[in-house]
Amino acid sequence: MSVNPSRLEAYVFHSAEDTLTFCYDAERASRNGETWEIPETIGDECDVPWQEEEIEIKRLVIEPSFRAFQPTSTACWFCGLNQLETLEGLHYLDTSKVTDMNHMFSDCALSRLDLSHFDTAQVTNMNHMFSYSACLTSLNLSGFDTSQVTEMWSMFDGCSSLVALDLTGFDTSQVTDMSCMFYRCSALTSLDLSRFNTSEVAYMEDMFDECHALISLDLSGFDTAKLIHMERMFRGCSSLTSLNLSNFNTSQVINMDEVFCGCTALLALDLADFDTSQVENMTAMFKGCSSLTSLDLSHFNTSQVETMQSMFEGCTALTSLDVSSFDTSKVRRGMNRMFAGCSSLTSLDVSGFDTASVQEMWGMFSNCSSLTSLDLSGFDTAKLTNMGRMFQGCSSLTTLDLKGFNPSPRVYTTSMFEGCDALTGVDLSRFK
Repeated sequence: MSVNPSRLEAYVFHSAEDTLTFCYDAERASRNGETWEIPETIGDECDVPWQEEEIEIKRLVIEPSFRAFQPTSTACWFCGLNQLETLEGLHYLDTSKVTDMNHMFSDCALSRLDLSHFDTAQVTNMNHMFSYSACLTSLNLSGFDTSQVTEMWSMFDGCSSLVALDLTGFDTSQVTDMSCMFYRCSALTSLDLSRFNTSEVAYMEDMFDECHALISLDLSGFDTAKLIHMERMFRGCSSLTSLNLSNFNTSQVINMDEVFCGCTALLALDLADFDTSQVENMTAMFKGCSSLTSLDLSHFNTSQVETMQSMFEGCTALTSLDVSSFDTSKVRRGMNRMFAGCSSLTSLDVSGFDTASVQEMWGMFSNCSSLTSLDLSGFDTAKLTNMGRMFQGCSSLTTLDLKGFNPSPRVYTTSMFEGCDALTGVDLSRFK
């Protein structure tokens, strides 16, 4: 007896205590247990009905009947199955019509996934596809056709057990968003992105954030003409000794907040191609780059920058730093801890800094223990509210010109000169 095709239905069946089964048949009404219809579309919130019951699923089965079903979306289908041990029958899933795979395996407990057979020719959205899958040690995407994909943000975010990832077959020519793509892939030691076409990408913030094990990255082939956001792009890449950014076009970038923060192993950084004319935020840009001995920023255009706090904080190996050409006229939100902990700097020319709009300089030069002199005579302190710990720990400082300083009685100055034991001949009567 043949089954009426009009009665066929795609649904998910809680077939046993710890098992979910995907079916496509006419038997839903006769199933003992809870069943759920498979929605045609699921948004980024991942409101998948079979997850709402908070069932602990250890086994997932896709029945042979399911191969006749052609979904247009598999978004969030296996998302949140953080107890899953086995996935059976994945080859029965026909993805040839699928356009949306966002969050498909997000927060899934599987340790191995072979998706080389997936037909992804129609897919446009792979956002969060494998995000937070911290148990994943092996991922085969060798058959992926990504020629239509426009969004890959957070695609591998939190895949903290992945040691290797082969993306050499990826076509990224349509992708506009790669933000957080490899965020927290903390076990990856290498990544070959030489074939990536990034000509349409506008967002790369947090792209490699907390990739603690990466030793080198060659991004010299990246086309970044449309790049706007790159904040925290390499933050926490603490094993990175080599980073090739030659040919980087940053002419449209507006945010470089923490972009190299925590790159403690970087020995050199060539930013000769960096155009910073549109950048508004340089907060903690080089914070913690404790192995850098030199940094050429003489060509930096900082005319639009509004905040520089902690920009060089913790650059303990820097022996020289030329910031004499910095335009700080728009800096208002602060220079807090800008040079804090730059303990190897023996000189620093900030005499040309325009500080008329700056509100805070808390700890600006704290623990610059090798500095012997500072000329701040041109500093306008009219809008300053906080100068606390500004020179704390500047133990070698013998000459300090503050004649332009006119602090308000309400300005916070606690511990401003603490530890400046070599400082003599400076009138500190205005500083309480």
